[in-house]
Amino acid sequence: MTQPFTIFRLEQPPRTVDADIPPHTHDFQEILFIESGNAYHQIDDEQYTVPPQSVLLVVQGKKHVFRPDADTTGWVIRFQNEFMEFTCSTLFSSFMELSIIPYQDMPDEFAHLLHLVQYTSDEFNGPNANTQAVRFLLNAIIAKLKDAKQQFVTHHQSAGNGFHYDIFNQFMALLEEQFKTEQSPAFYAEKLNVTTRTLGEICKKIFNQTTSDIIDRRIIIEAKRMLLYSGLSVQQIGYELGYEDKSYFSRVFKRQTGMTPKEYQEKHK
Repeated sequence: MTQPFTIFRLEQPPRTVDADIPPHTHDFQEILFIESGNAYHQIDDEQYTVPPQSVLLVVQGKKHVFRPDADTTGWVIRFQNEFMEFTCSTLFSSFMELSIIPYQDMPDEFAHLLHLVQYTSDEFNGPNANTQAVRFLLNAIIAKLKDAKQQFVTHHQSAGNGFHYDIFNQFMALLEEQFKTEQSPAFYAEKLNVTTRTLGEICKKIFNQTTSDIIDRRIIIEAKRMLLYSGLSVQQIGYELGYEDKSYFSRVFKRQTGMTPKEYQEKHK
């Protein structure tokens, strides 16, 4: 995904989602709003049928496959983490244990949600698109989803996995507070009263990444945002993020993104 944000209709024709692609991961967050028809969704080892009046959340980094049928209609929102003013790592960790939010018993809420989505599309695709307005609208959409999710999560989360998700969500919240100064998995494990190995196993199970990978990814999300919007030099950004050595910061950034900080800035001018 080259754009930091996009929104489009899901309908026939044309088919604009990964209908014939095998299980894969995304480098972006994805929200699918299913208005009509049915769809098949597999995430990790779990398979679902997604009925009408449902919202499907595909967290970045999760291996999945989505196959809509010929009658499936709705909306798709995709966005990079750095598009948001706040961290989506913390936000989307709330949805790790629940990838489908059903609205069949809340038709008025679903209709209101779709109005927000339509308004977001109008703003994004309009002649005088306001990026900040799109961010606020996306924030409102996700806040609505979080409210709905609270009503269903206890039915979708087994007792055996509850501890893991609780620790993971605490880790993501703590990471948001400390990532600029604390980059050691051992620090977070100690704060969460678990071993470094246990934290690593939880991160691998839920997010399919190591603890260090998640920490690095959060730093890079912030680095991308600062490179685009802060006006600081690469050296200053590296220092703000705990890297006193500019060349080391550049190497870490390139390892995570495939390009140097300067190349990233040039690409997104």
